[in-house]
Amino acid sequence: MDCIDQAGQIEFKLYEEDSQRMSLESHWLRQQYPQARLGQSVLNVQVWGRRLGLSSTIADGITQSLQNADILLAPLVTVLDETTVESWSASPVPTFNSPTIVITEAELLGSNLDLAVDRFAGEGSNSVLLQIHRVSSDGTSLALQTVQLDGISTLERMHIDVGLVRDITIDVFDNSLLVDQLWLADGAWALFDDSLWGGDTAVDTFDTNCQAHSISNSEYAISAVLELSGCAYVDSSYVDRFVGVARHLSRGLNTKAYDSVAFWYRSSESIEACVEDTTNGHRICTEFSAAPRGRFASLSLKDLKHITGILHLVTVTQSQPGTLEVSGLTFQRVTTSPVTPGCGCNTTEPGSSTGMCAMLLSLFFLHRYRRSHHTVLIGSSQP
Repeated sequence: MDCIDQAGQIEFKLYEEDSQRMSLESHWLRQQYPQARLGQSVLNVQVWGRRLGLSSTIADGITQSLQNADILLAPLVTVLDETTVESWSASPVPTFNSPTIVITEAELLGSNLDLAVDRFAGEGSNSVLLQIHRVSSDGTSLALQTVQLDGISTLERMHIDVGLVRDITIDVFDNSLLVDQLWLADGAWALFDDSLWGGDTAVDTFDTNCQAHSISNSEYAISAVLELSGCAYVDSSYVDRFVGVARHLSRGLNTKAYDSVAFWYRSSESIEACVEDTTNGHRICTEFSAAPRGRFASLSLKDLKHITGILHLVTVTQSQPGTLEVSGLTFQRVTTSPVTPGCGCNTTEPGSSTGMCAMLLSLFFLHRYRRSHHTVLIGSSQP
């Protein structure tokens, strides 16, 4: 069997036919598959293998089992007798058109899209066009973004600012022909409550199409480094242990580049915000008071950074029924404001008060040192 192999992944579809058998189709792009008939059942099969050749071995085993059970529909066969002698010929060898250019690596985090595109076949001088279809956090479509490349003959890496988006779809055109597509998102807010652990919390409403609040309009804007899109709203009438929202960063975020995480929230009750490294269960939590009108808050990453350095999960929860809305999740790095020149001390002109200046500067840096080494972290664990 020959199926499309995408770097250790094999995909194919099994279409139920009238004869109680199934036909197999395998293509690179989704729109190349036949449209299912009304009432026709279609099985989507994906096989993954971390070891080279493992996915092909598994897929071959699946199709061989279907053939042995007389389930897989074979191509039509011409009866070979004297009446058909002129049409005798060897069965045609199936051919598959592999894409000339594919996206081999892609990561979307906030507004940052890191992309790697490689040419598998065709002319390296061909014009290559990337079309990026963007969807905002409230579900509306944004203006089409395009990237024109003169030509690709080998692996090419690029960094693209796509703005704050919920998700994107990338179309790759080689010489005006669509050859590859990719859907990508950096994650989204999800409902998070004790029902995952057998609790009885009753959630009346959960919505991710609420209006997001950007940190650029807050006092935390000066230290903002990485802002993520998305908004989540949850309304609960009964809470057993806790209810709220969670943001999962599947690849993990290296916290060594950040000092804190800020977010906007509106809540009828006090909340608890936590950051966690899910590989070892280490979690840092801070409680915040109710904010019926909404406000920004910030949670230190100091302890998590010193212990693990990796962040996989951000949760915001409350232990009482009511409403909770969260957006504007942003990772921050504290920057030191430069000393403004002309502080009243001049050490270059004759007659200056050099001794007084030295004393004032010493006191200034001593104060800065003490202040920078005095940190209060308020935390409590999730019930």
